[in-house]
Amino acid sequence: MTYPYFTGKGGMETVTARVLNYASRNMEIEFLLSGGSDDTNWIKNVNNESGKVVLHNHRSYPGVFLDTFNYIRKTKPDIVITLNNLQIMPIMAAKKLYVPNMKVYAWHHFALRFLKGNNLLKYCDSFLAIASGMKRDLINMGIDEEKIHLIYDPVDRVKVPTPQSKDGEPKHFVYIGRLEAEGQKNVSEIYRILGALKNKNWVFDVYGAGADEQKLRDLSKELGIEDKVNYFGWQKDVWSAIKVADLVFLSSKYEGFPMSVVESVAHGIPCIVTNCPVGPDDIIKEGVNGHLYEIGDIQDAAKTVDGFLDGSVKFGTQKEIQASDDDFYTDAYMKRLFNILREKQ
Repeated sequence: MTYPYFTGKGGMETVTARVLNYASRNMEIEFLLSGGSDDTNWIKNVNNESGKVVLHNHRSYPGVFLDTFNYIRKTKPDIVITLNNLQIMPIMAAKKLYVPNMKVYAWHHFALRFLKGNNLLKYCDSFLAIASGMKRDLINMGIDEEKIHLIYDPVDRVKVPTPQSKDGEPKHFVYIGRLEAEGQKNVSEIYRILGALKNKNWVFDVYGAGADEQKLRDLSKELGIEDKVNYFGWQKDVWSAIKVADLVFLSSKYEGFPMSVVESVAHGIPCIVTNCPVGPDDIIKEGVNGHLYEIGDIQDAAKTVDGFLDGSVKFGTQKEIQASDDDFYTDAYMKRLFNILREKQ
């Protein structure tokens, strides 16, 4: 597998670690990060016997190109799975010159419509799509549907659901992720939804960090909800830090496959999520594990949350919510993934 570099604190790191750990039962696997990883703590979750993480220090495109090309030339793998368009050219060059029988997969974790270099995807042999929306985008780009495999992203099963608040206690609303007010994460929208319900009995627990934290703090003051918002910073193991949760929010303008949502569902917590490209419409089962609302439709989201607070809007039991994640649990996911890879060898 290849990718230019990781920050070390995202959902891709979580998914990659799970795949590397499962690989020991199936095949030898290495993961090349040509530009390394800013934070390497996630690698501690990788069993060295199952998957090797190779960290280099090339951050420029020429450096990534040459590093990727040389690594493929030296290792001569049977299969390369690239998570990034930038590395398709050096991979295909190495294939043509040194490993003609090598199969190349594209496995992207961001909505394709926002990426550069999609014209290079046509050179790949197969595609691992993490969401139905991504599969549709690939087909619209002219990719043969038979080459596209819808696999989603994996999440581990959780035996004991996260506790919910007791009757009479404030409902705990949660956000997990980067604190970006108006960009991709669009977190200010959650604040405005909750600002419309400022007189209700709730608290908002924010788990994450980012450059816009002060801007969001100022917004909470402007909306009159400053005393209801708690900031816990970025957490290495966020679900150990979360003691109580009733709803998890995601307000993104686009995603790949939002791990904060699928993990929340695995913990038995319903979610209020924007119907953004791509992924949420695969995860959310309306009325069971949450509600999808259109980006910017604060009124619809606030109406649903208000109904949840007064009991007129109900979701499934925690067991029913967890069961709605069945397609995404790691055991089923890994069987799908490695069956696909074996077929192509």
